[in-house]
Amino acid sequence: MMESCWRRLVGLLLLLRLSTVRCSAVETVNVVDFCGQMIRGDGMIVNSHQESKKYYFVTMGTDCHLTMQAISPKDKVQFHFRFFLVYSLLRVAPLSPAPLFPESPRDPAALNPRLEPTSGESAGDPCHAGSYVQFYDGRDRSSPPLGPPLCGKSLPRPVLSTGNYLTLRLVTRGTQPRVDFVGDFTSFRLGFNQSECSSEPYFTCRNGKCIPLSLVCDDKGIDNCGDGSDLEENLTTGCKDSPASPSLLVLYIILAVVAGGVVLCWCCWSPGWFLWRVSICRFLPCCNSACASCQLCTRSCIHSKEHRLAKVTPHTPANGIPTGTAATDNGADENVNMAAV
Repeated sequence: MMESCWRRLVGLLLLLRLSTVRCSAVETVNVVDFCGQMIRGDGMIVNSHQESKKYYFVTMGTDCHLTMQAISPKDKVQFHFRFFLVYSLLRVAPLSPAPLFPESPRDPAALNPRLEPTSGESAGDPCHAGSYVQFYDGRDRSSPPLGPPLCGKSLPRPVLSTGNYLTLRLVTRGTQPRVDFVGDFTSFRLGFNQSECSSEPYFTCRNGKCIPLSLVCDDKGIDNCGDGSDLEENLTTGCKDSPASPSLLVLYIILAVVAGGVVLCWCCWSPGWFLWRVSICRFLPCCNSACASCQLCTRSCIHSKEHRLAKVTPHTPANGIPTGTAATDNGADENVNMAAV
């Protein structure tokens, strides 16, 4: 019975831990490592490469795309750059073939810009045949592009999709590319129709957007609303201080009942168990030394009172024989008489 109580208690503690941490963690991915893949979630942090904001990504001939998908099909995807640096020191003319390098990908389409023309390679190329980032309003690069290619050192404006898919493409051109960016995508829906947000666990921003509640409690302090209203909500309430949901209240009640049952088992089935456990502390060095010092002090005081040495003052009687000597001689005579008997 005791083992079953302990198992239930541990299981409830683990469940409580998972339920409190689930809404605060924000995952981080990078375009280079997740090249050609699709990520799905309410929101994530997207970096250009693993060593972002430490070192540039300088691999030449790169052509990678990453597709972001919102969990709900009703949501749209917003991408917001927080740090942006994409350019090439030595650019390549749009119609000239790109040189071959050992670290270049094997895909020939990425090596020769003429094989796969894009909006960034036209006559009005805003990035001047250098490295760039392009967004597509869909689940792959065949979807319609969203805006012109992005490059340079200035932060671009947020990019919004019309559906629940948004594709980001990174292309490095030239012989000395310099790529380093950090951004985040947020799944949202327009809250002009309040029923769209009130029927599900969404937070209504001041600008009319609705974002999942998990993004309000993120641990990175990201402005997912775009107007800072989710950050104000996070500062005033926070994940730890927010009102507990009904499921958490039920979990707390069950946990209290189980804890009370365990205490009741201790009292009814083994009333001396707690005292027996606490008595183990007497073997600890700290407790033992403290008790030993008290015992030694008490014993030394008692021993000193019982075995205190008396002071003997010699006394010479009228006959001239010291009392101490006479007592010693009498003691010797008595010893001889006892031996004779």
